[in-house]
Amino acid sequence: MNADDRRELVLAAATHAFARSGYAGTSTDKVAKEAGVSQPYVVRMFGTKLELFLAVFDRAMARIGDAFAAEIATLSEPGGYFDT
Repeated sequence: MNADDRRELVLAAATHAFARSGYAGTSTDKVAKEAGVSQPYVVRMFGTKLELFLAVFDRAMARIGDAFAAEIATLSEPGGYFDT
């Protein structure tokens, strides 16, 4: 597995962990165990729990933005809401 794939794996595990336990209830150790990597690896990759949380947050916001953009694009298609 390359570094990008491992980063995605850790971000997915962190997303689940933060959703389940919140920020205060989630440790980098919990994220590491869920991802199947070592806790020092998570810290080396993201620095701090806050930086990991912010990466998860940024990823979630990007997905929401993509979903809105896709929906807006369909509204502009022929027969869509903005078709005049």
